[in-house]
Amino acid sequence: MELTKQFKELLPKSIAELFSEYKIIYRTYYHWLDKKDVTGIIIIISYIIRITIVNFFLARKTILFYPDKPYPGTVIYKICLHLGYSITNDPTKKFDLAFKWQDSTFSQPDNFLQKLAARTEVFNINCNDISKNHVDKIFKDIFGYSSLVDPFTFKGKIVRKSNMNATHDGKIIDAPLEETESGYLYQKLIHNEVDENFVQDIRVTIFKDKITYLALKYRPIQNRFNIKSYAKISAPEEIFTQEEIKKIINFARTIGLDYGDLDILRDREDNKIYIIDANNTPWGLNSDHMSKSLEKIALTKLSKSFKIIFIDSKTNACA
Repeated sequence: MELTKQFKELLPKSIAELFSEYKIIYRTYYHWLDKKDVTGIIIIISYIIRITIVNFFLARKTILFYPDKPYPGTVIYKICLHLGYSITNDPTKKFDLAFKWQDSTFSQPDNFLQKLAARTEVFNINCNDISKNHVDKIFKDIFGYSSLVDPFTFKGKIVRKSNMNATHDGKIIDAPLEETESGYLYQKLIHNEVDENFVQDIRVTIFKDKITYLALKYRPIQNRFNIKSYAKISAPEEIFTQEEIKKIINFARTIGLDYGDLDILRDREDNKIYIIDANNTPWGLNSDHMSKSLEKIALTKLSKSFKIIFIDSKTNACA
């Protein structure tokens, strides 16, 4: 360890940072993506070559994430890796884009980010509450109906779930109830079954005022809140009406989501859609429900959209 440290100190700062990035690429592709075959080694080498060329010969883009830094498993990390962009958590460095990044259900206004936003755009800076209660409140304001029920008066099957984001603890119970549990909310059982075996979740990715990616995720009915079986990519226009798309975008804008994912269900009984979750630090493209080939297509599509919407549009605006 001491020799490694001394070696790094001897290198120019740019070279040392590059070697550090090589290590991240290796860890991401070899361990997290489990690419341990010849194809995986080729991918690792190709990305190392790309990063090296971009770093030394091209104007490499740098994305600031603050106050936290995205983990390698997040979608945005993979997008930046795919595009050859550098990620920094240091606001004193030069950067091309800035994102508020805080993996929590609630966040308080950050004084530094507020000052930063006075001189440059900071994406997601107004997305401070992604609790399920807040999601449903905004959803109801825009769509005119709610997924929540009164557990004391409703009769039938309902879903009890935590108000906090990303808990995956939904449980189907019988109502009416005699008492409720603190920290939980009670939702109608949305009939998103596609056949006798599977339910369908709709995951949409928001880039500014656009739905740039849509995945249909299928889960077994007996374990509809946790286990993902398979997924496929679709176009928003194939799943939603134009009016629904407008309202989804309006929802994202109202909750302050410039970048992130929404989980949406369509009830087969009333044919209405329900936005049940919002995530401003999304993970995704997981190989447990997406084939490697589909994962590559999804990452390529997301990366292309990210570049066009966040990078190219800013460059053109400044031209």
